[in-house]
Amino acid sequence: MYSIIGGIAFLNIPKCGSSTLRSLEVHRAQASERYRYKKRVAFMRHPNERFQSGYRFFNKTKLFVPKECIGNYENYVDWALGSDDEHVAPQSNFLTLYGDDTVTEILDISCMTEYLESIVKHPVDVMNSTIQEPLNNSYRADDIAMRYAKDRELYNVIR
Repeated sequence: MYSIIGGIAFLNIPKCGSSTLRSLEVHRAQASERYRYKKRVAFMRHPNERFQSGYRFFNKTKLFVPKECIGNYENYVDWALGSDDEHVAPQSNFLTLYGDDTVTEILDISCMTEYLESIVKHPVDVMNSTIQEPLNNSYRADDIAMRYAKDRELYNVIR
């Protein structure tokens, strides 16, 4: 799914500003419509930051996650590593969903507000943003790193 803003198609990746994009969109485009837009952009976050943001999201909303994961990082990790939920799926799955032409540009999420404001010409409210204090937990860190290895490679290229 793409949010169309200022004639640009923005790929919606959960936990990568998708709520902000949807709040600004003038049209929501299906994948089959992406060819109408010469510029197709995606925002990407560091995989560890996104994974931990997913944990905070589920703790806050209590949606889509088994109740034993709420407030228990280790249970969340076990669930997330075996889940196909879009909030914990690798970003690379979305970036290559429709082949090599899914997007024409990948940007670090840290430039999202400035980039969008240059298009819409007014201040942009960042939706669902929370204080991102790191979780100091090494539980299954190697498994997490393995699942998101392709994301880490892509992220290192755009940084």
